[in-house]
Amino acid sequence: MLPLPLGTPDAERSHERQMPTAANALWEAFLQGQNLPPDKDAWRAAAQKLETNAKPLLDFLRALDAPKG
Repeated sequence: MLPLPLGTPDAERSHERQMPTAANALWEAFLQGQNLPPDKDAWRAAAQKLETNAKPLLDFLRALDAPKG
């Protein structure tokens, strides 16, 4: 197998960031949805259910990326 050209993104690192990026984007969509006029209560309920599972995951991943000091 030939080596990848210089400047090629690290495939393993890219893969590690796909799920957190997707979870963060989904979370942001729910946060924006609560500001939409139609059916705010349904958006709020969905966001609260998502927060139960997504927030601990995102907090953990953010802690991994936090500068060590």
